[in-house]
Formats: sequence, structure tokens, C-alpha cells
Amino acid sequence: MTSLVLPSRPLSLARDVISTPNAYFWSTPVILALAIFLFVGEAPGVIRDFQISQNPMVLEDGDVQNGRCTTRKAVFTDCEARLVYSYGGRNYDTEVEVMFVDSIAATMKPVL
Repeated sequence: MTSLVLPSRPLSLARDVISTPNAYFWSTPVILALAIFLFVGEAPGVIRDFQISQNPMVLEDGDVQNGRCTTRKAVFTDCEARLVYSYGGRNYDTEVEVMFVDSIAATMKPVL
């Protein structure tokens, strides 16, 4: 094993020898802005889903109309439908959109 021989004078580091790419300075604000944008866009749906999960109900006379699902890249599934139902003497008619990751489709193997 070789030994490292250093000079006897004090050592110092010259300015700008260790440089960090400019991307390090810009990446944090960009990622923060992207996170805020996604939060603002997705928060209402997540809050609604959470509220529904706290008090779910079973309806006997509900109807799903114009339901359609599309799968992208074999795992991302988007569904949209019109829900028509009556509850507590009131009639409801609402449009819903749901996006989820379909793990079953991801594990399926094609049959030839």
C-alpha cells in the first residue's frame, strides 16, 4: 500500500473548484410548483373520496349510465360515468370520473 505524501505548507481549496450544476438550484422550485399544481388539481377529488369512504351507503335503485373506461400503458385506467339514484326522497344525477392503477392488467400475460 502506498502512502500519500502531502506538502508541509497549509493546503487550501481554490474558489469555484467544486461546482454544483444550475439544475440543483432550479429543481427545488420546479418540483415544488409541480407538487402544488397536482395538489390543487387532485385535492377536491381526494377529499370527496375520503368523505364517501367515511360513510358509504348501499343503494337498491341506482343506475350507472354511459359508463366508459379506457386503459393507457396497460396499467392506468380512467373511468367516467353518469350516476342516477334516489336517496332520502331526493333524486341525484351526477357525473363521476375515476382514475386508478390496475394491477391485475399489469400482471396479465397475453395468450397467443
